[in-house]
Amino acid sequence: MPTWWPWALIAVGLVLRAGLRVTVLDQVVDDAFIFFRYAENAAGGGGLVYNPGDAVLGFTSPLYVLTLTGLVAVVGRDALPAAAVAVDLALYLAASVALVRLVGRRVHAGSAPGVGHAAPVALLALWALGLPYVDGALNGMETMLF
Repeated sequence: MPTWWPWALIAVGLVLRAGLRVTVLDQVVDDAFIFFRYAENAAGGGGLVYNPGDAVLGFTSPLYVLTLTGLVAVVGRDALPAAAVAVDLALYLAASVALVRLVGRRVHAGSAPGVGHAAPVALLALWALGLPYVDGALNGMETMLF
């Protein structure tokens, strides 16, 4: 089996995500706007609060809020949803590279005797084309961070 096939599969997954983003899934989920609100207030100097003056913890991923805080400071409030999706896609790509390398090492090490290339192809196809992973890379949430 050629060595380029995993990268081709990941490229197909990336093109699928980009195509879906500009056509069908051209919106982020409403929960993402909770993160955006915290990030906007933090970037504006109000701290990690949903409403200024009201210290309530309402986000579940501090790392993602801090990432978005940096983003909103650079791209501004209006571009934050698109920037969040760009971060999700970049995280998808980074996870894809790690997965391809891991699968490649396992295949070359012969850790799956008798399976051949069917299992690695199935795993990468599920990652590249599976709806939960496609959605996770487009919804503006912290899903791809994990």
